[in-house]
Amino acid sequence: MSKKNVGNKIPIYKLKTTKQVMNFYDEWGDKDKYNKDMVDWDYSGPKEMVNTFKKYAKNKGLIFFTINEGIYEEYGFDKKIKELEDKNKWKEIVFFKSDYIASKDINAWLGLYEVIK
Repeated sequence: MSKKNVGNKIPIYKLKTTKQVMNFYDEWGDKDKYNKDMVDWDYSGPKEMVNTFKKYAKNKGLIFFTINEGIYEEYGFDKKIKELEDKNKWKEIVFFKSDYIASKDINAWLGLYEVIK
């Protein structure tokens, strides 16, 4: 998360019980708040994952990741995944959309890829 101070928005470290954490995530999923926050905050973690994978992944190593459906196309993950496949940098083992926060109808893409160096 590069541009915004999210520490004031996500007080997760202040929550003391499992129930409080569960309630927090349930509320965050209401009315698409989670997806909107990821875009509003210009969340950079997923964008940086590709470079991190390339730096540390070994040949024939496996990489597993999730990408929230709300930012999958907007952040260009669809294009980057295809680019890495087209350049034979990795090979898809499995890639599909699944429940992420099921109680709030938020989905994510799940990917398992084999690195080719």
